[in-house]
Amino acid sequence: MKARKSYSKEFKLDAIALVREQNYSIAEAARNLEVTPQTTRSLDKRSRK
Repeated sequence: MKARKSYSKEFKLDAIALVREQNYSIAEAARNLEVTPQTTRSLDKRSRK
């Protein structure tokens, strides 16, 4: 079983900014950050709460 990867607060804020402020799609942001689209979507979703 793989260990769960954790991301710094700065990384999370950068990911959210790509989607919201720079109008990247979830897929584009994920490719840019070298993470899965699910990770990017999850970060965006959690930040909206």
